[in-house]
Amino acid sequence: VIEACLPVCAPYNVLQGYKYKAKVTPGSQKKGKAARQAVHAFTCLRETSEVEKNIMQTIADNDLINVMIANVKISMPGLEKMKVAAKKANKQSKK
Repeated sequence: VIEACLPVCAPYNVLQGYKYKAKVTPGSQKKGKAARQAVHAFTCLRETSEVEKNIMQTIADNDLINVMIANVKISMPGLEKMKVAAKKANKQSKK
């Protein structure tokens, strides 16, 4: 039974045992956008259960922003595919 979800920012090798992890590298994204992007990417993964999705979405934005470092880029498997699909969906919805 999962009761809570805790956002953590730590060296990547420390997070090897975690189920959901994203690599944070220096970049141009602001903290809030990067944090929301990571949570969205985690909720879109196939292995994420409905309970896990609901718990991830209940994390307050302030909690996410407080643990995130500034000016970053989020990297994780499948993230680029998700960005391309979102752009296609935006283009089609504008037509």
